[in-house]
Amino acid sequence: MPLGPVRHALPQGAHEQPAPAMRIHFSWDRKETAEFFQRVAADRRLSRTEITIERGGLDGAAVRCAAHQRPDLVVIDSNLRGASMLASVDRLMHAAGNQTRVIVLGAVNDVTLLRELAQRGVDDYLIWPVTPEDVAGAACAMFAGVDKARVI
Repeated sequence: MPLGPVRHALPQGAHEQPAPAMRIHFSWDRKETAEFFQRVAADRRLSRTEITIERGGLDGAAVRCAAHQRPDLVVIDSNLRGASMLASVDRLMHAAGNQTRVIVLGAVNDVTLLRELAQRGVDDYLIWPVTPEDVAGAACAMFAGVDKARVI
């Protein structure tokens, strides 16, 4: 039986609510995912977000989080597997801190990996094939109850 993404109890329709004003960083390993992330970023529900898209996967995202202002959400495409993936997730979680939420896109459909990622603080693990709408919906659902509005 295929495993689904890690999901937490969400209010009905949370995937359809727009994301609040926040920072999202997309980091990819495969070139085709860069184009995929461009389509995610174009989703109307993410219109209030500040988005960066860079090559680097898990390790690149860890370097960015350590060197720049931490994003509210990091979405990673990784072709790493097993111990290599878990070690990179550990580095990312250390660099990102407790306030940054993390979604990992991967190709491995393994309950043990899913548990290991959840233990390390990964909020969602989506298994390819996914659509840009799936990723945008997961991001919106994660912040459905958060009001990040700022008064200027």
